[in-house]
This record gives sequence, structure tokens and C-alpha cells, in this order.
Amino acid sequence: MRHRSGFLLVFIICLLQAGTGTAQGFRKAAGGQGRELLSALSVFPNGDYLLAGSTTSVNPSEKDMYLVRMDSNGHKQWTRTFTRLGASETIMDAVTLSDGGVLFTGSWTEGWDPPLVQYDASCIVRLDPDGDIMWARYVTGRMTSCRQTSDGGFVVAGYAEASPQSLYDLALVRLDAAGNLVWSKTYTGGTGFLEFLYSVCETPDTGFLLAGRVTDYNNGILKALLVKTDHNGNVVWSRSYGDASASTWFWNAKVAGNGYVINGYSFDTGNLHTVGLLLRIDNGGNPIWQRSIHSAGPLFAPGISATSDGYILAGNAILHPSGPYQPVMLAVDTTGSLQWARTYPAADSMSIGLVAPALGGMLSAGSVTAPGKDRDLFLLRTDTAGISGCGDTSVTVSINPVVVPDSAILLINGAAPAISPITFTVDSTGTVNDICAGGTAGIDHQQTVEWAIYPNPAGRHLFVHSLSDAAARSIEVYTVKGQRLELPQENQGNRIMIDLESLTRGWYMLKIAGDKGVYKTGFIKN
Repeated sequence: MRHRSGFLLVFIICLLQAGTGTAQGFRKAAGGQGRELLSALSVFPNGDYLLAGSTTSVNPSEKDMYLVRMDSNGHKQWTRTFTRLGASETIMDAVTLSDGGVLFTGSWTEGWDPPLVQYDASCIVRLDPDGDIMWARYVTGRMTSCRQTSDGGFVVAGYAEASPQSLYDLALVRLDAAGNLVWSKTYTGGTGFLEFLYSVCETPDTGFLLAGRVTDYNNGILKALLVKTDHNGNVVWSRSYGDASASTWFWNAKVAGNGYVINGYSFDTGNLHTVGLLLRIDNGGNPIWQRSIHSAGPLFAPGISATSDGYILAGNAILHPSGPYQPVMLAVDTTGSLQWARTYPAADSMSIGLVAPALGGMLSAGSVTAPGKDRDLFLLRTDTAGISGCGDTSVTVSINPVVVPDSAILLINGAAPAISPITFTVDSTGTVNDICAGGTAGIDHQQTVEWAIYPNPAGRHLFVHSLSDAAARSIEVYTVKGQRLELPQENQGNRIMIDLESLTRGWYMLKIAGDKGVYKTGFIKN
């Protein structure tokens, strides 16, 4: 039998719907009587929130996959627990879909005895807007990231092994909207290489960018890894980042301008110190600029979101020489310079895992120690400077230029992951409770959804379609800092077409004034 040890922190950034009014900052705790841990945060097209991870509240002896849907004021809409008896499962990633549904990937470790060949197993599950299963698929390997693609299908990525004696390889799976397999591939550096993948994103040319790490056991080096593929999963380029002086790791890669922004960390094996990393690269993987992020002690900033004028990062850091880890959020401009940094200390051991910028406010999520229980999922709302009114303060964090060596790495195709149907037992228990009603967060969520906004993410055009007989008197587009943008609009009868050609890639906000009030939401420009 082979034993493994290690840890995985998942920090994902998504968009929070917000307007220009005012509302209270808040903290909400979600969970049952057991232990809930967070893996994913996403926002529905109507502004509701999705939190996903694992729970022991239904089956105390094992973890089950757990999702909570809240409205824009943090009130529970539904919860779902998915159980596969005899296994301990957790959701690895979850995203909301353009139709208001959900796609998530879950993972568990099978037993080590024959006749099983594949020991790490995953599921890919699509839910309708009410949280009910539309379809579910079993896939060999551990799938850690999922996204909806521009053609309405899905891409799922992770890592897989063929037997207990083999090393992990990167895995990439394409499904259509109905869950049918389009293709699946694995990529390996060869004998003595172990590859892990933590995020995938679709690129503007409808290919994919994979981010993770690779361990070269032949030379004893752990490096960060980026792989660019075409639309069919063929490798266009692959590069490793780092050298023997430090272990380097990439968490997320995002499309940003004419290239990508990547965040990760580097562990110096000499002085045993961990710093965050932030890199801008061009479309070929070549560096534009590179930054290291420092605090008084180790710093992990695995969460990142590209905005119209910079980036927001989230993670945990030791901010004082003898202090504990504390949750932090950072704002960085497009040149890699620090704008602000804040922490959220609390006696209840709060830990931030996710953060999102938006016009008028931010949404953060993580886990929190709950009175009389173990840990719950939590949701925190702040203003655009990260201020919640719940005890947060500014902190000292430095960002410096750094050189991260990079080199090409040859990857070859391995065995394709197998896909098959799977079923689950479903439970719908769980609560959402107030922890703190803080200060003004500059957010207005009191609105009725009367409009369909598509596609999102958008390319050249964004369409606004009435879901009722309401007429749009005005449609305005804003940056995340509240700057109004003048964009061409064309009335096409039952919908308005907005020309986005002049916009750079990033987050933007939409304000629609109609007969029945004002509707505010967000969209992504690719």
C-alpha cells in the first residue's frame, strides 16, 4: 500500500453583483452540526451566491459533497448534500452557468484492493437552477477545476494515475452541454515526473491554459507548470518555472490583456520562507513582469481576479513575527504595484478562501469556527477597498520585482481518462446564520430580475433581453471603480446589443433602468 500526504488550498475568484446604493456589510455562516470546509465560490446570473465544499453533518464518519445557494442578501435558497456510500467525498470546484444552473467536480479516493485499477476517482455533475441533478458522470482521476466554455459545453481538468506504482499526469476532459464526452487526454513529462493541476481557463482562441506544478524526481526539483493547448487538447506550448533553490507552485491562470496573469508561491529551501508570486506573461508564456509578495512570515495568496485596472488577490499570511496566519486581501495595479492590503482578524478563527471585486463592494468566503460546532462555511461582504466594518484593518505587505527562471518542458500524451454515469444520494438540510452586521458596504441588492444578459463572458457584443414586458429606458456600463463608459448600443426589437470592442478584458458592471425599477449585474469581457 502506498500512502500520500500533503495539502490543497483552493482559492477562486468570481464576480459579485452590486449596484450604487448602500447596504450593510455582513458575515454569514452556513452549515450543519458537523464540519464544513469551502472549496468554491461562484455567483449566479441573477446575483445569488453559490458556496461549495464538504460536510460531515449528514454522515459524521465521512465527508460528503456540499453546496449552499444564498440570495444577494445572504439568505439561504437551498442546500444540497451529495453522498456516495463507502467513500469520503469533497467538491473540488463549482461554477454557476449561463442558464442559472451549476456544474461541479467532486473527488474521493477508492479502496486500494483489486479489482479497482484507478484509485483516485471523481464526478462531474450538472444541476438545474433548483439544485436538482440533470446528469452526473464518473471519471477516473482527480478533477480539480471546471469551467463552462464559450460554445456552451464544459472543460474539466485535474490529474490522474494508472496504478499505485505510477505517478500523476495532467488530465483534461471536454464534455458537451448534455454531459457527453467530446475528448479526454492526459499529459506527462515521462518517467520520474509527477504533475498536478489546479486550474484551467479557456483562452481567447478557444484553447485552454492549465496551471499547476511538476516534480522532477530525477533531479529533485519542484517547479510551477503552465500548459497551453488548442481547442482539441493538443499541446501548443508548455513551460516550467523555478529552479533548485526553491519549490515553486502556480494556483490560477487568468486571461489578462494580450496574455495572462498567474499567481502562486515560492518556498525557499534555504531559509525556509514562503512568498507569494504574481506573474504577467505573453501569449507564448514569456514573462512581461514578475513580482514576489512578502509579509512578516509565510504568505500564500492563491486567489486572483483580473479587473479592468488591476488584480485582486486573496490568501492567508503571518503578518507579525510570532503571530498566527490571518486572512488577507490585496489590490495590485496592472504594473504589479501594491494599491492596498487588509486583514480580517477574528476570535472565531475565520479563514478567507475566496474574494471577488465588483462595483460598490466585494464578496469573500472561507471557513469559520462556529459556537458549539466544528467549522462552517462563511460569507463576508465588504466595500471596494475591502472594508467590512467587522474589525478589518490595513496591513503591511510588500511587493518586489523578482526573476523566476523558466524553460520549455516536453509533455507527451498518456492514457485518456474513462467516463461513465454515476448516481448519488441527495440530502437538503443545512442552515445560514448571521455572524456580524458590519458597516456600510456600498452595495444595493434590492432588485427584481427582469433581464437576461448574454453571453457572459462576452466577446465583441453583449445582449440585454427583457424577460417580461419591461422596457429599458437606459443601459449603462461601468468599470469596477464606478467610471461610466460610453459604448455604442443598437436596439434590435426585443433586445439591445452593446458593442464591447473598445473594452479591455476584465470585469464590468451593467445598470439597466426599466419600467419596473433599476437592475444591476456584472459581466466579463474576454
